[in-house]
Amino acid sequence: MDRRQFLQSAAVACLIGPACLLSARAADNIVIGQSCPLSGVSAALGREFQRGANLWFNNLNKKGGIRGQRIELISLDDGYEPERAAKNTELLIGKHNAVALFGYVGTPTSNAARPLFEREGVPFVAPFTGAQSLRTADSTLIFNIRASYDEETDRLIRHFATVGQKRIGIAYQDDAYGKAGLEGLEAAARQHGATITARTTLVRNSTDVQAAAQALLKAGPVDALIIISSYAPTAALIKALRGAGYYASFATLSFVGSSALVDAMGKDAEGIIVCEVVPWGNEPVVGEFRKMLSQAEPETKPTHTALEGFIAAKAMSLALERSKSISRSELKSTLSQLKVDIGGFRVDFVDRQQKSRRFTDVVMLKKSGQVIS
Repeated sequence: MDRRQFLQSAAVACLIGPACLLSARAADNIVIGQSCPLSGVSAALGREFQRGANLWFNNLNKKGGIRGQRIELISLDDGYEPERAAKNTELLIGKHNAVALFGYVGTPTSNAARPLFEREGVPFVAPFTGAQSLRTADSTLIFNIRASYDEETDRLIRHFATVGQKRIGIAYQDDAYGKAGLEGLEAAARQHGATITARTTLVRNSTDVQAAAQALLKAGPVDALIIISSYAPTAALIKALRGAGYYASFATLSFVGSSALVDAMGKDAEGIIVCEVVPWGNEPVVGEFRKMLSQAEPETKPTHTALEGFIAAKAMSLALERSKSISRSELKSTLSQLKVDIGGFRVDFVDRQQKSRRFTDVVMLKKSGQVIS
């Protein structure tokens, strides 16, 4: 090789070398894909779940990852819209070759992804939803950590029935999430002797709640109003109703994101009841999460949503560690046998039909952002 050829070869190597090295490094990572809202009126849900998951994954990666391979969580923004979630899923499964999908936020978005991950045999782990549509007998690729909406709605109705509040109003998101919650509330009301005396719908990703507020005012007083939506529409509706002199106990499901709701309402969050699906007391996993967050992000406040992401990431890591190899089929097999206590929170993927009840807790919000069980 003469000098000119040598210099040309060296120049080409300089150009392609870094790209090749990056590609090799990326190939060494264990890629997990997430589609969630990172923008729009539900963005806090996606960001907090992602924050909690990455808190654990980053800690694990510093210690060598999974047998020397780093876990890489690729999160794509879907704005809490099904069409965008479907497109993201195609990218995560195809371009990014994710070994699993993880922490999808919402029922309509998860439902949109389902035909795609089922076609390719990709495990779908810890969706941030309690819909029964993702808990059917044929859902062999879906691994739920949280309680179902049927369990959450039953817990709320039992709570109100116990204190004599049996006239129930419902405002529900007019989509798969809202309808899943509505079905749960109707069943729970029948079981516990409550009556649904008012109902109206809300538009996903919209804070225009005037029509819903007027419908509820027209329907007359209730003892408790249960709102099935995310934090921004929920906050807007409660503010509108209180401003019109509508007095009732306000309650909602875990999907609302209780910390985000407090941020949206400020002191007006006082007294709102939320059914939560992760603990917030002295459980070891709660202490571990709080300590790790304070060390990594001292200025960031802990939230239930971030804790759920943290627990989900720990469960995912355990499954990866126990898998004989890192592949979609092997991971599915390992997840199907995973039954473990994660610092006081039980994760059970063997009980696929959730015959035993999963964790739920009724809490009351304070204007300080604290919750009271």
